[in-house]
Amino acid sequence: EIFSWNIQKASNDGWMEDLLRLGSEAHLAFIQEATLRAQLGEVQTRGPLYQSFAQGYSNASQNTGVMTLSTHAPTMQCNSTRTEPGLGTPKAATVTEHALEGREDRLLAINIHAVNFTLGIEDLEEQLRPLVELLTTHRGPAILAGDFNTWSTTRQQLVDRVLSQHGLEPLTFEPDLRTTAFGMALDHIYVRGLVAEFTEVVP
Repeated sequence: EIFSWNIQKASNDGWMEDLLRLGSEAHLAFIQEATLRAQLGEVQTRGPLYQSFAQGYSNASQNTGVMTLSTHAPTMQCNSTRTEPGLGTPKAATVTEHALEGREDRLLAINIHAVNFTLGIEDLEEQLRPLVELLTTHRGPAILAGDFNTWSTTRQQLVDRVLSQHGLEPLTFEPDLRTTAFGMALDHIYVRGLVAEFTEVVP
């Protein structure tokens, strides 16, 4: 069970109740614009979760970024950041690896918040590059989920092309109620070596 959500710095009323309701059964939760002061690892009814955090935007009052919550301790964790052109603020990705019961290979889980305000696709391509290098060497199943800021056909085509070259395919949703900009979905889940039994977008 996996779950992905940009929680917008925990700024909306009722976010914790929604997270408890929607993510209570998840083994992996991919959270973007997570804020450390929200104590995300404590919200699960089954007990505290392991938190893997990569810092993105920060100011005097809070640190935000991407956070992967997991019911079991990851066997590896590393972070990657790319500076947002113009704004000079970092966008982050966190990478974790997880043991699989009865198997020698491991699950690679990548949680990304992609650069947004760019004139072309070069910065997005550069942000994906180190993640693609990990996908190239990893031999087990993989999940790459998050807010890709794919608000243009060009950006979406780049993400699809780069990830498909490494065996990752996007999950589809019906009905597709994902948040859009300029008619394009911003949030995605890509998988390799896994079969989706059920997908859902909760409005």
